[in-house]
Amino acid sequence: MNDTPALVVDSVSHSFGALGVLEGVSLAVPRGSITAVLGPSGGGKTTLLRAVAGFETPSEGTVRIAGNVVVHDGRSLVPPERRGVTIVPQEGALFPHLSVFDNIAFGLKKRRGSDAEKRVRHLLDVIELGDLADARPSSLSGGMQQRVALARALAPSPALVLLDEPFTALDATLRQTVRDEVVATLRREGETALWVTHDQQEALSVADQVAVLLDGRLVQVADPVTLYREPATKQVAQFVGDAVVLRGTVDHDGVHALCDTGRVTLSRPAVAGPTDIVIRPEQIEISANSVDPNSPSCDGVVCSTRFFGHDGIVDVRLASGFVVSVRVHATLLPAVGECVDVRVNGPVLAFA
Repeated sequence: MNDTPALVVDSVSHSFGALGVLEGVSLAVPRGSITAVLGPSGGGKTTLLRAVAGFETPSEGTVRIAGNVVVHDGRSLVPPERRGVTIVPQEGALFPHLSVFDNIAFGLKKRRGSDAEKRVRHLLDVIELGDLADARPSSLSGGMQQRVALARALAPSPALVLLDEPFTALDATLRQTVRDEVVATLRREGETALWVTHDQQEALSVADQVAVLLDGRLVQVADPVTLYREPATKQVAQFVGDAVVLRGTVDHDGVHALCDTGRVTLSRPAVAGPTDIVIRPEQIEISANSVDPNSPSCDGVVCSTRFFGHDGIVDVRLASGFVVSVRVHATLLPAVGECVDVRVNGPVLAFA
């Protein structure tokens, strides 16, 4: 078994003139895995992808693909077409004058006729579009076009597949369906993928590891569960999922703290003293309290609610005046103005 990572990015930096875009980025992508690069718009995600693909040459650092050095210290050593990398772009970008079959076969010019046809037929079966081999892209739905774009990227059996926010043009429901299909195909074919996205839920749901890129710096690389539950910084905690941030004080025992919701347990030891407490909305539990909202025994008062169908967000004004957001089941939305008891379940995070 080859344990060499499919991709290694080592201390890569890049700038456009005086504007720094990437700063000392290092990342390893294991073979057969999906790595999501997660960050806001303008954070350097696409520049990193372009540097790996060969469309941009970073100012500093080294890039290795399948063990081969393709970039070193500001020099591109291997052109894009020889890197063994393929791309699934944002909107599919199929050739409108070619059939579905010919779009998939486009990157197989070096294969002999029968081998190329066998590969294309296999991928048509994988994406379940075998009956549409002769169709033109204009006759396909957006989801179908994305599946064809993926098959075209997989056809040459690349060392690495790059996905550049591939579902932004699809509506929410179709995006989730197509995303699930694409992930299933990548898993089934044993492909290695680098998936660029600004969508936190997408990154957490598709990837084996998530690399958080903020302001050109890679601030944390971890599996989705660890990233969400044990973010390295408050900035990561606030970016990856919703977060309630309260000022608090860590006890001398280092494992408890006092904040506006009461005494809480910390997920890891912290230094005694002032701190920021980070709580996930789903950790906060509220229950009706029949006392007068102005009573000292009232933990909080509901000031607004938002209904999302499957669940809802309740904004509760605590006795201190601070407003916290609480995620609740859709059937449990309280009325605005109602007094509620507030309880925090499970350990929380503290950042000095």
